[in-house]
Amino acid sequence: MFIIKIMLLMDMKHIFYSILFLTAFLSCKNTTSASLVQEQESVAADTKNKDNYIYTEVTGLKRNSDYSTASQMQKLELTYQSLTLKIRYIADRSYIALDNGKATSDWQQLKVNFYYDMSFAAAEKEIHLLLKDNDLTKGYVLFPAFTEQYASYFIYYFEKNALRYLGNYEAADFNKGAFAFNEQSREFYRSSDKGSKLTKIEQVDRASFDPVAADIKLLKSTNENGAKPAAINKEWLGTYKGSFLRLKEESADPRAWGEIDLSIGKESVKFHLDSYNENVAKEMKIVFADAQKIRLVAEGNDKQVLTLLRDKNKYQLSGSLIETIVGLREIYELDKK
Repeated sequence: MFIIKIMLLMDMKHIFYSILFLTAFLSCKNTTSASLVQEQESVAADTKNKDNYIYTEVTGLKRNSDYSTASQMQKLELTYQSLTLKIRYIADRSYIALDNGKATSDWQQLKVNFYYDMSFAAAEKEIHLLLKDNDLTKGYVLFPAFTEQYASYFIYYFEKNALRYLGNYEAADFNKGAFAFNEQSREFYRSSDKGSKLTKIEQVDRASFDPVAADIKLLKSTNENGAKPAAINKEWLGTYKGSFLRLKEESADPRAWGEIDLSIGKESVKFHLDSYNENVAKEMKIVFADAQKIRLVAEGNDKQVLTLLRDKNKYQLSGSLIETIVGLREIYELDKK
């Protein structure tokens, strides 16, 4: 009888611990399930928030340009759905107006920098439009501010028809990639490389934002394309010659020197470089001209650029075309014959 009582007590103890274990297990399971649900909800919220504060670069911009120098003004229009950025170049000045399909903003001066070997067509490829959730009422636009050493951008913010300049931002290198803006961190970066943030190198400069009255009159004319042709100043017509040391270690040898010949006529422009190592002739065309500067590109290749600068009676020639030929980035002094 005593043994039976002991066995009953042992069974009751076993049942008690079994119930206790089962209760604890169910409690942990419920806690884990609740935590998992909370974690899933948190991830979903983070994903939703991420979509709400990132401006990304749009693709599929429609481009319409006319860079002919037969007019006083060159134009570029970038269109995305009902939003159009109207850009105009007059001499060495740039202007922009926004058209959202309902109204067009006033023209205002725009910062765009063409480094020494960049043509209008090449600069066009370095303009980037950033939008959030495909909202066309506000966004950011990046324009090239390149120098020979640095890849930098003039950045603007627009909301409805108002455009505001934010400053000059520099990239760490010339690598390509789509751009993005993070509203929370207030940082611009290449989305293909989030470690490559753009660094602001210039504060807002309003002093240079005074448009030229004559330019505004031209921009507001009823027929932009009807502007009078801007013939090249006759003083540019002529032949420019210069020599340069091609083989520096052989300066005493006449064969170490190269010759550059640039002939600018009413109907054509011809470039010729002759040295011990090279003999290259190119037909060029004028894409920009004013009193101090002419920019030329090779026929059939707008990446081969020459820029001729004038300072009184001194002339300097530089550009990617010569750099490609001789492998050196130099400025060449020329005399007009």
